[in-house]
Amino acid sequence: MSDVSDDITLAGYLFKRLNQVGLHTVHGVPGNHNIATLREATGTGLECVAHRSDLSAGLAADGYARVKGIAALISSFENMSSSVSTVIAASYQNRIPVVLVIGTPQRKAQAQASKFHHSFFDAQPDLPRQPDDFQILAHCFEKITITQEFLVHPSEATAQIDTAIRGCIMQSLPAYIELPEDLVNSMVPAKGLVQRLEVNPLPHDTEMENTIVASIMNKIRHAQRPLILLDAGVPLVVSSRKQTCW
Repeated sequence: MSDVSDDITLAGYLFKRLNQVGLHTVHGVPGNHNIATLREATGTGLECVAHRSDLSAGLAADGYARVKGIAALISSFENMSSSVSTVIAASYQNRIPVVLVIGTPQRKAQAQASKFHHSFFDAQPDLPRQPDDFQILAHCFEKITITQEFLVHPSEATAQIDTAIRGCIMQSLPAYIELPEDLVNSMVPAKGLVQRLEVNPLPHDTEMENTIVASIMNKIRHAQRPLILLDAGVPLVVSSRKQTCW
């Protein structure tokens, strides 16, 4: 950006933000409602890897996040398959930070409750549809993503993007973003990009830390055959082992 007062496309803002936190490659499956989004990814200097299936893209994004600390998976409303939810569920279970961006129909089409091919609504085509029904896809991800952000108003969208990315990194869990195709190229202020996202861990309690370290060292000194296992999920593993007697 040559000037902090310049505007930038909403999708451009999304990818610039992702790049600021260490992302250089996006994975996705081209579809009717995300082609422009994928173009914006390459336009901001990111590498765009197009996959033939959501499963392939999802697994690649999961692996990328394990190495880089965050990943972006770009899919589309009309070609979403159960494999995406399966992969995102696995990422959630393993605390892998993947930002799932779903390209959706234009806001006007959603407000008019228009019909679209290859959607969840095809199973019951004769039932009346309400505008809110378009969120049926997001409901599938409520339990396996840390946040669900629906980008509707350009004036609020950049803050929503920041919320999703920050939550994804801070909690190390997948985040869900819906980006309507008519908002992809909407212009938003770029000045927000000047200040990088605060994604550092919260300040820790030094006194508590010293107490914990002393306790650990005491256990090591008195252990006859010490085994040290370090991982964020250790309490869960230990609990499961006790319950199953494995």
